[in-house]
Amino acid sequence: MASAQSTGRAGLPLVAALLTWFVPGLGLLYLGRALAGLLTFALIEGLFLIGALLARGASFDMLDPDLRSSAAFALAPELGNLGGFLWQFGSYADPTRALLPRLFSSSEKLGVLLMALSGLANLAAISGAHFEARRQAASRQRSLAAGPSPALLAALQGLLPGLYALGLVLCEAACLERERHYYYWSAQLLTGLPALLALPFGGPLEQAIPRQDLGVFYAGLAGLLNLLTCLDVYGFQAARLLGQDPTPAPKPAPGPAAPAANPKHLVGMPGQGGPA
Repeated sequence: MASAQSTGRAGLPLVAALLTWFVPGLGLLYLGRALAGLLTFALIEGLFLIGALLARGASFDMLDPDLRSSAAFALAPELGNLGGFLWQFGSYADPTRALLPRLFSSSEKLGVLLMALSGLANLAAISGAHFEARRQAASRQRSLAAGPSPALLAALQGLLPGLYALGLVLCEAACLERERHYYYWSAQLLTGLPALLALPFGGPLEQAIPRQDLGVFYAGLAGLLNLLTCLDVYGFQAARLLGQDPTPAPKPAPGPAAPAANPKHLVGMPGQGGPA
């Protein structure tokens, strides 16, 4: 495959992103970054394969039958790795297994987590391939030191981890169990490191929890807000690395209004219909 840089023709960002979504690393191969593409494929698909073997292909068995629909899988983080997602269904499809939700073993839970992390990691790879295509198109090879955006500073100040911790306390860590809160588990996982550190302390599945709904809402909200933070930081840093100014240009101050013409001043002037 010819390198995009050697031919003088940069790849299309959308094509690079879609290729990476289907097969991790394929977008970088398309852009001429063969080694980086192969490493990306090995890491992301290797993570997914280990997870699938540990979980024996189980993942959506956790979903209550009443919540299953043709579009339900679109809300799962595994979909970020579309190639692995399709391989999982093709290899482990069995309509007779796990018709009802069940408690998963520790190894199965670890496997499900690894497959979910593989999907999230490929979302980062998709963003990287999209940016690499833009960088090649701009013919900029330098890397500038970029400062943090306001959203990143807000996250570092503990606002989102604090919101996530509040949710865990209210729901007594029930949101950490995917068997109990399938979709909320996916949302709270977007919180990142705090969610990964809290996963081993998942709450019990049997007992009733008074403020469970409020807690899982706060935990899921923290994850979704963190996703917005990541998008904000990505846009800010990408603009800086491409040599653009990421800060919005100030609006020009309105100048003084021009004085309106007074018809009385025109009376008597030649050519204005008045007396000469």
